[in-house]
Formats: sequence, structure tokens, C-alpha cells
Amino acid sequence: MKTNTIIIIIIVICVLCSSSSSVAGGIGANMFYKNSVKERGEKLLEDETFYAFYNCNYTGQGDYVYKFDEDAEEDEVAFTTESDSSVFKSLIVPDGVTVNAYEKGEYEGDPLIFKGPTAISCDVKIKSFIVKKDE
Repeated sequence: MKTNTIIIIIIVICVLCSSSSSVAGGIGANMFYKNSVKERGEKLLEDETFYAFYNCNYTGQGDYVYKFDEDAEEDEVAFTTESDSSVFKSLIVPDGVTVNAYEKGEYEGDPLIFKGPTAISCDVKIKSFIVKKDE
């Protein structure tokens, strides 16, 4: 009887160790992913360029990109999505830029206001926006 009890205890310990390492590995992978998203946002902020992405976490090259520099034609740009199903889910707002973002198309409703430098990842669903260089 003692041998069976010892074997059961050993099996329980092995199961607990195995499951705890799986949980720890999952937590570690999630932390790595969040850090890589944060680093990508910080890197894009260095460009002094406004980016809007249809995907979360700044994936792709940017679905709408505007650079405010000495060659910029405008100090203010506006954009609205053409499709009802298209929404911007992440934004990069550089230093010296303000964004009035709208959850509805055609600049309807109260704007969400973002002042740069800021990186917004997957926390928004934007249909239209006005981006302007601060004076």
C-alpha cells in the first residue's frame, strides 16, 4: 500500500511541475510579445511620422502614413475610411502632432484627442481622423 501511495504522490508532483512550467512559459511568451509591440511603437515614434494601421500592434507598413517635415504640403490632413468594415486599430502620433480621431465616419461624434508622442495599440476603433501639426 505504501508503494502505491508513493507512486501516486510522485505522479502528482510531476503533473504539477509540468503544468507550472507550461504556465510560466506562456506568461514569458506573452511578456516578450508585449515588449516587442512596445519596442516597435517606440521605434516608429522616432520617424516623426503619423501612422494609422488597420491591424493591431502596428503590423505592416502603415495603412495611412503622413510625415510632417519641411517638405510637407499641409500642416493638417484629414482622412476617413471608405468601407464600413474598415477601422484603424492602432496609431502612432509623433511629437508635435495632435490627432482628433472619430469612431464614426465623416468626423461624426465627439473626437478622441491624442497628443504626440504616443503609440496607441489595439485600444481604438477609428473610422476618421484629423491630424494636425501643433503650432
